[in-house]
Amino acid sequence: MNRRPPLVFNTFGTNVVSTFAYTYDALSRRTQRLDTTADASTTNLFGYNPRSELVSAEMGTNTYSYAYDPIGNRTATIENGLTTTYAANELNQYTALNPVDRAELGLDVTNSFNNLNQIVTGSWTGSTVTVAGSVNYPVGSISVNNTHGTVYPDSSFDVPGVPVVPGTNTLTATYTGPAFTNVPMTATDTSSVVLGDTAYAHDANGKHIEGARYNHNGDLALSW
Repeated sequence: MNRRPPLVFNTFGTNVVSTFAYTYDALSRRTQRLDTTADASTTNLFGYNPRSELVSAEMGTNTYSYAYDPIGNRTATIENGLTTTYAANELNQYTALNPVDRAELGLDVTNSFNNLNQIVTGSWTGSTVTVAGSVNYPVGSISVNNTHGTVYPDSSFDVPGVPVVPGTNTLTATYTGPAFTNVPMTATDTSSVVLGDTAYAHDANGKHIEGARYNHNGDLALSW
């Protein structure tokens, strides 16, 4: 018997704020959720493989797909066209993660584990990052470490594909503005990204309590 609720209401006082209507297949797997508010309705769809593993999802305008190995370890995800691949060892621990198309997370990681199967280190191999910041005039060109990016009408900018390596990476942004005095005006600013091994800590019960990927120092804001 399917005991899952077909409809959920959220109310404030006597007013219905939102509703969530669910549809299930013969195996009681959720295949659709209709989200309704006073402003809009959004249809979310879900698909499964024969092992009942989620392989596809459409959440409004966002799309997701997932692939697994024969034991059920995830091998790949695609989120709005951005691919991440995974590798697992014989203990079904994820030992590598690679955001293939995701410039802002374009960093490969390899994990290691202790005798309790707890992740203890993550080693980054380095790849590229997207550098973002702002300028004081929304016209001109921007580059970071000789990689060119885009200046937007709201005066923000981003520069995808800036190479980084393990260790401290200095990021030098150069903005060239319009030539109001027949000489293009330029400005520079620096920031840094530290890319290194990640250390994870666990409490006495094995709970993961600490760990970080990478950090940066300084926001970029250029003026001239």
